[in-house]
Amino acid sequence: MEPLYWTTCNQDSAFFKADTIRLYNGINYFYQISSCCNFIEMAFYKKDAFYLRKSQICKEPSTADAHIDYYQLKITKHLGELYFAINKSKSGVSKFVIVKIESVKLEERPPVDVIVLKRLKQTISSP
Repeated sequence: MEPLYWTTCNQDSAFFKADTIRLYNGINYFYQISSCCNFIEMAFYKKDAFYLRKSQICKEPSTADAHIDYYQLKITKHLGELYFAINKSKSGVSKFVIVKIESVKLEERPPVDVIVLKRLKQTISSP
């Protein structure tokens, strides 16, 4: 099975600290619209498991971590809202509510989907 990739900007460790996170299913969004240099890529190799990889594109040569961290994902529904919990053994859990899922049109590429998450609780630290 080919992994499903979701990418977010990680300027100033935003993935680990920000209240709101936007996950995009295509890196093309950042190449066309954003000035982001640092990224977190989530690669779902199973429906409930993914690995994280950090990368940067603003300094030549572009780089990506060789070290990969593995996580478990649990999506639940409560009172009409979807919740997104990320668990890394021995590091704790980060919990989010899924605020919205939408499509973003790009000028020169196919549209990308974005999932907007609002952080509820954080106990995972940056790898």
